[in-house]
Amino acid sequence: MSDSVKISDIAEKLGFSRNTVSKALNGKYVPEKTRQAVLGAAAELGYKSFPKAADPYESLRGKKILLLSTRMLMNIPFHIYVLRSIENELARLNLSLLRYTLSSDKFFGNLKSYIDKFGVDGIICMEFFDEELVAQVVSLKLPVVFMDTVFSDTAPNYNYDIVMMENLNAVKAYCLGLIDRGNCRSFGFVGYHKNCLSFYERYLGMRDAMFLRGLAYDPECSILAGNDLPYSDLERLSALIAKSRLPDCYVCANDYIASMTLEALKILDIPCPKRIKVLGFENTPSSKYLTPALSTINVDKTTLGKELVNTLIHKMVKPRNYSKIVYIKSKPVPRESTGNL
Repeated sequence: MSDSVKISDIAEKLGFSRNTVSKALNGKYVPEKTRQAVLGAAAELGYKSFPKAADPYESLRGKKILLLSTRMLMNIPFHIYVLRSIENELARLNLSLLRYTLSSDKFFGNLKSYIDKFGVDGIICMEFFDEELVAQVVSLKLPVVFMDTVFSDTAPNYNYDIVMMENLNAVKAYCLGLIDRGNCRSFGFVGYHKNCLSFYERYLGMRDAMFLRGLAYDPECSILAGNDLPYSDLERLSALIAKSRLPDCYVCANDYIASMTLEALKILDIPCPKRIKVLGFENTPSSKYLTPALSTINVDKTTLGKELVNTLIHKMVKPRNYSKIVYIKSKPVPRESTGNL
């Protein structure tokens, strides 16, 4: 500490007035953010008896975080941005990043050996939609956080932390707009709605909007084929659409399925949005270049990645005996495929 440090030095460092700094130092009212900035600068500069603030993450320096997935994430456009955010946040905190792909529970023993060999301290899981695999990862007794998780049609036991995009309310709000201002009276969902919790919440958002406006749901309007149907197969997808009852709007599980749905509609000579509207989810970079440009729900992928890291490290720094689900707000991106709202 140094007696030569003055209030004016703190004010100059922060760009505040000396009066504001003086109030903060003497316990008078200033906004909390301002107070913390002043106190932090006072400690850093050694003003009078202010101790240097301790870094709450100092104990994490050099810890190893494992990014665990069940498939190659770099092949999925949505995940590229989330991964970049995770990498940047871990680098900022001086944490090491390891990667491992676990394709089947048959290889779980190999994963345990890898964790022991490299001394993994915490795990971020992505694309884990199998109950058995999730249970095995949780059984490792390491701090863990999942991005999205498995859907369960029994009583789910989410005894682990989950970070995911907000799904239900975002889709519900968009569908209510289509009902109230877009004259949509029937909706169908395209995609396996039980693939994961986020897909199911998007499906529920559509159903909830219909319920709130007194519209009956017709299962014949949806394409809910399981994951055995490759939604990348235009011939099969077109055939399923041709056999179904065409709604006023398709709500698709994600942008990729929405893009394939648009192509299938072209094959069937069904104009979008004139005859049917199409809504995606995720706002992947290619969505705005489709014809017509795809209406979608934007997911803040950077914030999603940061929150995955922050949720994990907070649990590492201060272990707790409860789990939590964190939702990152999603926003509508209206484009041509849902017409003018």
